[in-house]
Amino acid sequence: MPADLKRTGFTDIHEQLGARMVPFAGFLMPIQYVSITQEHRAVREQAGVFDVSHMGEFIFGGRDALEAVQRVTVNDVSALSVDQAQYSAMVNEDGGIIDDCVVYRLDDNRYMMVVNASNIAKDWAHVSRHLPSDVTLADESESTSLLAVQGPEASRVMAAVTDVSLEELEFYWKRDGSVASVPAIVSRTGYTGELEMRYALYGSDIDETVNPYEAALGWIVKLDKGDFVGRDRLKEIADSGPKRRLVGFRLVERGIPRTGYHPAHWLSCRGGWNRNLGGSQRSDEPFTRLWDWNLLPANRTCQSRQHVDGCDSRERGRSRGCKAALLWRRFAQQVNGSRFNPR
Repeated sequence: MPADLKRTGFTDIHEQLGARMVPFAGFLMPIQYVSITQEHRAVREQAGVFDVSHMGEFIFGGRDALEAVQRVTVNDVSALSVDQAQYSAMVNEDGGIIDDCVVYRLDDNRYMMVVNASNIAKDWAHVSRHLPSDVTLADESESTSLLAVQGPEASRVMAAVTDVSLEELEFYWKRDGSVASVPAIVSRTGYTGELEMRYALYGSDIDETVNPYEAALGWIVKLDKGDFVGRDRLKEIADSGPKRRLVGFRLVERGIPRTGYHPAHWLSCRGGWNRNLGGSQRSDEPFTRLWDWNLLPANRTCQSRQHVDGCDSRERGRSRGCKAALLWRRFAQQVNGSRFNPR
């Protein structure tokens, strides 16, 4: 175990409780307490608590803080009210995703951006390059602890330890209060473990080789908000359409799909898709244990928005049957609806 690993504010507790600890993004993090299946079912059926204190938090301040965040993100930050949050992304000049993030409006002239742990240094450099001179930027990552409480019983668990009224806390809003008598921001923005709901995972589903339109994240790109980093390229892609899309397949045979496995050929297709997939699987270990089937996010060259009926996944020289996971389309419809749309 590397000796220079950072520790979160909860590391001692994890060790005392017997968690299996592993290096992750420069931190010593708990990977599991009991079996993966037990923990998966606990979160899906009851609730689980995840230490995500390794994630990064940047604070923008000053009269032009809104302009600064607008410049480096693709969503429209001006749509936020105080205490509201939105899912967004930062892209490079070619439209590739530098990172996905959540932006909070803390007050009239202060914003917080929560970024992925492995991208903190890269994101900080990118934001700093485009920062107006009269805007302050503070990296509060190491001084901030973050817990994600997930599952159908999450509200009941939280209600016992917080003074925030959770019944009044809407999706993608936050309130200031306390948790276990510790001052805290309480927000309803989490999605830990929801791969089958088509939430993007940075480094697997999305990275700087993938643009938002390819990753089914075009709904967060607001081209009409004004200029921002990567806008010109994203406008070109929006006008012409992406040349490939991230889609979902599920294995109909037992097996573990891995990053880089190639969908091999069509069993049947519709809508003018290319017969040779020419793509590769993006995510590792997407095993959906509650339903006992495997999900494969994969980039595919395409000529229409239709889903394919079926194909094979080439795994270590052996074909395994897989089928299009149409539930992702249903989720896309949900997330663009008024109830679930995090702006």
